[in-house]
Amino acid sequence: MDTRQVLLADAFADEPLGGHPVAVMPDGEGLSGTLLRRIASEFGAAGVVTQQDDRLSYFAGAGIGDMVAGAVAGGAALVERGRVDPGTHTIGIERVDTADTGSDPDGDGDAAAVTEQEIEVDADRTVRVTLSGLDCRSTSATNADLADALGIDVAAIDDVSADLPAGQIDGYGGTLVTPVNFLEHLSRADPGVEDLTALLADDGADRLCAFTFDTLRNDTDLHARVFDPRADACEVPASGVAVGACGAHLSQNPVFDGERSAVRAECGRFLDRPATIGTTLAAAPELSGKALTVLDGTLTLPPEDDDEIIEV
Repeated sequence: MDTRQVLLADAFADEPLGGHPVAVMPDGEGLSGTLLRRIASEFGAAGVVTQQDDRLSYFAGAGIGDMVAGAVAGGAALVERGRVDPGTHTIGIERVDTADTGSDPDGDGDAAAVTEQEIEVDADRTVRVTLSGLDCRSTSATNADLADALGIDVAAIDDVSADLPAGQIDGYGGTLVTPVNFLEHLSRADPGVEDLTALLADDGADRLCAFTFDTLRNDTDLHARVFDPRADACEVPASGVAVGACGAHLSQNPVFDGERSAVRAECGRFLDRPATIGTTLAAAPELSGKALTVLDGTLTLPPEDDDEIIEV
């Protein structure tokens, strides 16, 4: 059987077993998207980053494959292992498309949406990713709708909405963002799948990012919780796309009176997967973060047509 090196890297993690886990295969030559996604599933990861023909690719899972997390985990881990040099790279993002697009890039029967993303990896393994095509607009959801879906008192949103209303950020599936006055109230959020799904469907968004300026740490500016009905317990520990949407939303509102050009968001604390993500305040925000490699081993792969579980 074929045996390959595999890494598990936690994107945005502040400590091992934090952040957003992503599988990384330094050598993915000859492996199909289907098998690579099975590898990610074997490790409970959102997707897998690999090198094929000297090209970086991120194969996102069928659920929540945050492409910023993939870029950060893959870029940091591969630079750490000396497989790529610090600098600017292009990573192909291949996501399973639930609609039949007719696109089948690796000939394995998967319909996939394929895009390319430029990333920058610093010598200290900080990875920077710029989001594009974001469109900030008002949301049809009322404060009461948001509070009901989150399971918190509407006063926690009303208290800040006059100065900073909720908004809808189109792009990357769409993100509904809402401020909450204090972390005490945000900590109580516990949305149900049905209520969250209905709220997001009405607004045409994949995820809800609720945030507060009340933080646990002195070196962070926001505390963000990202809720997605596709995730376990409806919550994602860290989402670069969601934090970037916050950066775009804040750039459209005079919260900092032009005195800040970037913020750092703490995430994942209520899932015991602490993470930190940086974002600029811009219509096309630049996300930044690091990753921790928590596993380095070998993986024995089944034949491509074998349905047996992958052995570790």
